[in-house]
Parts: sequence; structure tokens; C-alpha cells
Amino acid sequence: MGLAGRLREVRRLYDIRDVLGVEGNEYKIVCPLPTHVHASNTPSFVIFQHGDGTQRFRCHGNCGREGDVIDLVGYLQIPGYDQHNRDHVHRAASLLGSDFEIAPVKWEPPKKGLSPAAWHQYFPPGEEVIEYARRRGLHANTLK
Repeated sequence: MGLAGRLREVRRLYDIRDVLGVEGNEYKIVCPLPTHVHASNTPSFVIFQHGDGTQRFRCHGNCGREGDVIDLVGYLQIPGYDQHNRDHVHRAASLLGSDFEIAPVKWEPPKKGLSPAAWHQYFPPGEEVIEYARRRGLHANTLK
């Protein structure tokens, strides 16, 4: 079996949920990729069945990464992983057979924000806010 056949077999044998340690039927989780900036705990990483029968993922958050189980392992374990680099893909596929642990980011409920009446603490707007609004095409009267 050639490299392409072995890669197809790996994609068929390994489940993204199992690799990440996701239990149940979750299909949307907090993105576990190191390139994702976690300013919030909003689940943006979606696992789905592709039309060709392989399981795939896509991050709808700030990292925007997508791929299959091999790419997932590559992004998690190989610095600077490039899914179009044959050596990277081969190394990532070989890691699937080895023992490595991944600790996916756990979802936490969002922290409480400002109360609806707290807006007045931030007025009048400072110079920085006024300048930002001006660059966005807003006038000072709009801020008031």
C-alpha cells in the first residue's frame, strides 16, 4: 500500500473525538489548537462528517484552521505544521500510532459582564474613544 493509501486508512481508523478525548456526541467544542487565541471560552471548533466519508474539523473562531484527524495531530504536535507539506503530514500520521496525550481546552460559562446600568461609568468618552470612533466614521455627537 502506498503513502496515499496508508493516509486514507489512518483517516478512516482514527476519530477526532477520540484523539481529543471528547466524550459523548459533542460536535462543537472550544478550539484546542495552539494557534487559537482564547480570549473567551466560546465553542468554535466543529467536528463533522465530510462528503468523502472522512471526519473533519473546522474552527469558526480566530484561528480558522480546518482539516482531518492527521491535520489535527499535526497542528497540536508539530510546530509550524503545514497540511500541504508531505513530510509534516507523514510525521503527524505516524504520531497517531504513538502514545501522546492532548488536553483539550475545557468550556467554561462566560463571566458576568457589566450590569445594564453600568454604562454611565464609562462616560464621558475619553480622547482615545473619540479618536477610535472618528476613524470608524462616527461623530462625537453619536457617542453622546
